[in-house]
Amino acid sequence: MANLNDSDSDFELNLGLSDSDVLFSDTSEESSSSDTEQYQNTWKTGDHLTSVPKTAFTGPTPGTTADINPSIQEIDFLKLFFTDDIIDIVVSQTNLYAQQQQARHGRDENWVPVTMEEFRAWLGIRVFMSWSEDYLFGGHSVAAIMKRDRINKISQYLHVADSSTNVEGGLDKLHKIRPVLETVRDMCRYQYNPHQNISIDEAMVAFRGRLAFRQYLPAKPTKYGIKVWMRADPENGYVSDFQVYTGKENRTAEAGLGSRVVMDMISGVDNRHHIVNCDNYFMSPQLCPSLLDVGTYARGTVRCNRKDFRSSILHYKCVKNQGDMVVTLKGDLVAVAWKDKKVVNLLSTADVAADISSAVSRKTKDGTAVQIPCPTVMKHYMNCADRANQIRTELSTYRTSKKWWNYLFWFAFEVAIAVAVTNALVLMRDSQSNHQMTKPQRTKPRTMLQFCIALSKQLIGQFQQCSKTGKRRDIKCRCSSCDVFLCIDCFETYHKDLFQGR
Repeated sequence: MANLNDSDSDFELNLGLSDSDVLFSDTSEESSSSDTEQYQNTWKTGDHLTSVPKTAFTGPTPGTTADINPSIQEIDFLKLFFTDDIIDIVVSQTNLYAQQQQARHGRDENWVPVTMEEFRAWLGIRVFMSWSEDYLFGGHSVAAIMKRDRINKISQYLHVADSSTNVEGGLDKLHKIRPVLETVRDMCRYQYNPHQNISIDEAMVAFRGRLAFRQYLPAKPTKYGIKVWMRADPENGYVSDFQVYTGKENRTAEAGLGSRVVMDMISGVDNRHHIVNCDNYFMSPQLCPSLLDVGTYARGTVRCNRKDFRSSILHYKCVKNQGDMVVTLKGDLVAVAWKDKKVVNLLSTADVAADISSAVSRKTKDGTAVQIPCPTVMKHYMNCADRANQIRTELSTYRTSKKWWNYLFWFAFEVAIAVAVTNALVLMRDSQSNHQMTKPQRTKPRTMLQFCIALSKQLIGQFQQCSKTGKRRDIKCRCSSCDVFLCIDCFETYHKDLFQGR
């Protein structure tokens, strides 16, 4: 799976107002939308601030939309996202691409068309090799399923879309992986109703090759790569939507990029009074009223140089010590400046201005824990940290590629695989009939490793290489005495030859 890494390595970096974030971000100042009259008011401070009461969440009941059968397995969850239709497309396009390449460069004697069963086994091997790289557990069992040359040959010709069908000039930058991305994305949006709180964040797909829309973010752990916007459920890490960022159009930076991304990401779940939690890359005083116009609240950190914010927030001399805070209000929009290790600025339309009594635990230099005052909006924001990236990167099936376009394809393809595996794992965790139980009848958390081990076995199934002919086919027979896998045609002749030799 692609080497996917969070765009932010830890919480402090996510909140930081670093100069490098400002210098190298693609975000530009959001143009002011048609603000309602309440947002034209000045910022107000005082001891008796009150904000407008919030409307209750009106979305559908959070959880799976699918009818989960008690006997469902890991592979069935995966098929909810990475469907058989996707595998059929990949198999047919891989065989087509191999045919096209041989027409150009001559016959490849080592190539035979791949089948759906073989491709599933190939996927299972990729999943297996992600968690079993140690020599002790390594390729011994893989060799009995599929030889190295065959694995590499499938990788060589792997394709999803016919490049000859792209419009002249290659206007669709994601044409090579569009069928997989769109199908997985549609299934992610359909299979689960999110909770009221949703998180919108950016993730980086690590890539250092030549690519027109490769991004460079010096303040991030993964500095070079492909940027992906993601909408996730902070309750469980379920990825309900994602979008690959393909860079500038006509070498022109997009104005209001952060606001545009958020509005795109809430498409389909607006007017339900969700609460969007996002970091300072997206948040601005102009975004909040735009979201309210479509029945959605917002909460998040904000950079102090945002338009209509620097001059209005605040008297930093009032937040000198850890735990100090100042709260201001403009209509429904609550702004908070709070001193932790450094000053953190927050905006919210989801929280009540007067509700600032909370606390967080911090360690002093001598190691003792102390409780310091903290605004409630900050506690809510911390509880909504994006878990999707953490789940998705527990295991990686990524393998390198020599060609840059194939490299890009593999990264994007593995984003789709990662989202499908992550979401299938989340659905299985949420399915009451699929909980693991301990002897005292307590719920035992299902780990990503357990899921991937079972998924790998189910993808491979009975597919084995015939020990006599070396041909790849769906092998259903195994001799328990000889410990070999044989197809029906070879079972008798293999043993005849064996016993005659004795």
